[in-house]
Amino acid sequence: MEEMFRYSVEGIISLINEQLIQVDRQDLKAKTIFMSGGFSRNEYLYKRVGKVARHWRCKLIRGDDR
Repeated sequence: MEEMFRYSVEGIISLINEQLIQVDRQDLKAKTIFMSGGFSRNEYLYKRVGKVARHWRCKLIRGDDR
């Protein structure tokens, strides 16, 4: 399954990183990455975004009502 969604996951990770870079360039710091909707159910994506969050020293949370 991971291989099948690798392209999509890499795109999501890239978008998140780009947003965090834009925040950083403004001398600001993102504190939290919030995942919601159907994608937040995906454990593989959650783990991958978790790596990004740790790199940027952000908290990662997801909504309960997906």
